[in-house]
Amino acid sequence: MRTKQFHVREPGTQRSGPALLSIPKSKIQSPKSIFRGDFAALVFSGSIADLGELPGEPTALALYKFALPDPRLTSGVDFARIPGMPLPIWPLDRVRPTDGVCFVLGDERHPAVESLRNAGGIEHEHFVIARSLNAISPDAKLDIDLAAFVESLPAKSQIVVLGYGHQGAVIAKRLRGFFKIDSARIAIHDSNSDSQDRARSDGFATIDETHLRRKAFGVIYSPLMRHEQLATLLADAQSKGAITFDNTRRASRLQQFRHHGNCMLDGAADGALAVVNNCVMTKPHGLALSCTTMRQDRRRLAGIELPHLHGPHRYSLASPEREVDLSQFAATDPLDLSTWIELERAFISLRDRADLGFFAARDLCLQLWPEATRAVFPSEHVADLGATALERLLLGHLDAREIASTMQTPAQRATLAVAAAHYAAERSIIEIGSAFGGSAVLMAAATCMHRPPIYSIDPETSTRGIMRFAFACEGQLDRLHQLIQTSEQAIDQFASMRGNVGLLFIDGLHTQAGVKADFERYSTLIAPGGALVFHDVTPQIFSVFRFVVECVLTDPRFEAKCLVDGLLVLERRT
Repeated sequence: MRTKQFHVREPGTQRSGPALLSIPKSKIQSPKSIFRGDFAALVFSGSIADLGELPGEPTALALYKFALPDPRLTSGVDFARIPGMPLPIWPLDRVRPTDGVCFVLGDERHPAVESLRNAGGIEHEHFVIARSLNAISPDAKLDIDLAAFVESLPAKSQIVVLGYGHQGAVIAKRLRGFFKIDSARIAIHDSNSDSQDRARSDGFATIDETHLRRKAFGVIYSPLMRHEQLATLLADAQSKGAITFDNTRRASRLQQFRHHGNCMLDGAADGALAVVNNCVMTKPHGLALSCTTMRQDRRRLAGIELPHLHGPHRYSLASPEREVDLSQFAATDPLDLSTWIELERAFISLRDRADLGFFAARDLCLQLWPEATRAVFPSEHVADLGATALERLLLGHLDAREIASTMQTPAQRATLAVAAAHYAAERSIIEIGSAFGGSAVLMAAATCMHRPPIYSIDPETSTRGIMRFAFACEGQLDRLHQLIQTSEQAIDQFASMRGNVGLLFIDGLHTQAGVKADFERYSTLIAPGGALVFHDVTPQIFSVFRFVVECVLTDPRFEAKCLVDGLLVLERRT
């Protein structure tokens, strides 16, 4: 029997293959996209019907939007002449290729197409044709691919969904709801007991590996990222002639930042800004812009040198003659000039969004913990976020859909999670101070492969239920051990764990006496090669800052790895 395979591919991505993989990443020139926010401004021109929804939500990431009259059209049809048009009109004498600006034209015969091409304009760089764009959403793409899979199955045959995480639940419920497949035909295989319980509570049967190998006809691999055990089961099903559906997301191969010396610019900034010797200025597009930066500076605190990633810092570039010299000490730096050594890197965006902090932290983590970073935060561009449990949480924060909040900056979230993956993959995590559980959920997602226990110490009872709910939603509840006590009351329960804890996160009482007591009581629990992490090591919380700088940074048992905003990561020396 010939095996059929179906594979989901995001719009605008490419399938990987030997020829593509042989090309160095630095040589790949991916076209810019109006959907990813790769342009500072979009100029829409054409008929209302041809432009459709493009001026709306699909291009919401554009900083500026303009309308341009189409001389071929009447006022009732022309987008730029809609009564009460709220967008500013782009000047007719500036219809020319412009860095940072993309003209979105209704059809190939639009007069601006010829003008732009004659002036050296490049499609997807200076203009796009609305009719040729594929703005299909990932949800719609999933439905299309699932429909092809379902249609290929024999009538009433069984479907097994491998994995009941977020994607598995979406797929199983989509099969039952949208495609009207009886729940009795759908079975779930997942080795996680929490996931099994959720699947059964959602009305699906669960099966073990033996049953799967014996009876399955249609098999769906649900995770976006490759999971070795499930991938083996998928391959086994394929070898036996089952019809399979592979939901693995193929990376777009895009890079979040483009390098200009020490300056790293995202797509829109790279198009609209120029960098000369670490000085940033606008290109001649006439747009009043600001830029947001995350700075990675070299610092010296208490005689200890370490990288300090901090921001965002906002700079105005409203006038053409305005420039920002990022090689100098930042006026908005939270620390004193005397602690500053030099700029190592600056990450630059035109927008103040969380993805700037996520990917700036990812680059720092790649320097410190490359293997752990690639394992839990493999995506190199925001367009690919969602490939792992951690990335799904980061994406949820970016889309304002997270369950458990955390008082951490985007850069801190990514750094804490990768540190957990590196230091606590197979060793326990202890958190002092948990609030709603957002930090613990991040660490759980980053360590979900080996699933070490997580001990959360917090005397506040009102938020404990929210934390448990967040862990249950992530399929991590079996790992959570809540101690509704003060850290002083809880310490006796960890006597047997001395020297065996992978990561200790101190974010409890923010007095000098409180943080000192937590450090003295719990630091001996950390295993050699494990991590000690403090939150709020910042002058704004001077009590914490003073104690950590004076007493912890100089402690010979620990080596400072990085300071990210106010998150300090130290490694226990062996």
